[in-house]
Amino acid sequence: MPEKRGTSIGEVIRRKGSGKCARCGKETPYLYCSTECENEDLKAKKPQLIGCGLLILAGLVALVVFIVIQCSGPDSDSKTIRGNSGAWPLTTSVAELHCRNISEAGYRLTAVWVEVGRNKYALNGTALARLDELGLRDIRTSTVWRGDGMGGRVPLSPLIEQGLALCE
Repeated sequence: MPEKRGTSIGEVIRRKGSGKCARCGKETPYLYCSTECENEDLKAKKPQLIGCGLLILAGLVALVVFIVIQCSGPDSDSKTIRGNSGAWPLTTSVAELHCRNISEAGYRLTAVWVEVGRNKYALNGTALARLDELGLRDIRTSTVWRGDGMGGRVPLSPLIEQGLALCE
């Protein structure tokens, strides 16, 4: 039977179809039920696709965690210290001593600070250079640093040395 002009492709396929999809064997008025077959393929593959997606997501999370650990690592530490002699440089008897290793231009620098109450005071040059970055105050302008009674101040070097030893 000759084809008529204006006949849609769907009608031609429907007329020439055998009643079964040549691809999957399902009953259909078309020669191929490609849309139905593709949907069935996707339904069958959906658990696999979800599994692969979750595996990729887990790998990315593990990579981020690894990078964070490598970057922050055991670079900072703290310990509670107590003043027990005339050489104690602080006006409080107890403080928390902190340190953090910082990499800059290929060099390892160590910032040392002391925490008294809710305030943190920079003790060494590395910490003083990063007051805002580390959320510190300058101990040189505070009342936390004890005077020596002769117009000077009790040296901070013993605290700085202890702090540097924390991060070694």
